[in-house]
Amino acid sequence: MKKGAILFYLITILVTLFISCSKSDSSNSATNQKYRMDATINGTKYTWENFGTFSLNKTPGCVASKSYILTNVGQIRSAEYDLDVLVKTYRVASDFVVTKGAHSIQTDYNLESSSTCNFDISVGLQQNNKECTLQNTSKVNNITSVSKASETSSYILYKVSGNFSCNFKNSSNVIIPVSGTYTTYVQAFK
Repeated sequence: MKKGAILFYLITILVTLFISCSKSDSSNSATNQKYRMDATINGTKYTWENFGTFSLNKTPGCVASKSYILTNVGQIRSAEYDLDVLVKTYRVASDFVVTKGAHSIQTDYNLESSSTCNFDISVGLQQNNKECTLQNTSKVNNITSVSKASETSSYILYKVSGNFSCNFKNSSNVIIPVSGTYTTYVQAFK
């Protein structure tokens, strides 16, 4: 997770520089959209909201000929917990398959591998800076809504909403339940 956090901060800086240096149409900009994640970790509710996020290009997926992207769904930072959630989707609009319903939850390193598919998510949790282990049972990731938010001559911006629940085991073998809802935006090129 520490590698992921370092990568996140590096990408955030690069995206900020790119956005601040590039010309955009504010009516269609992804930065005008509201990203949100509400999560409950071990019975405590948290909310993350932002007007921008980051994505990672050219990640392999379960269909070798398709281009994928990892998009940040949300991050919770508290004195005790660090929660990171990413969604994996097709990168090109013609391949972007709108699929509501059940999808997989993977660990972050599996989501980056070729074993995951469209709309799978990764959920990573640390407790007191110690990695927690995602349990293989009772994992739920439902995509509840996918709609076109905006469109330009270059891309289509999709609004993706969903919910998830899973369990982690901490370093003392105590189960920590995690659940949440999210709304994020995914940019697919034409």
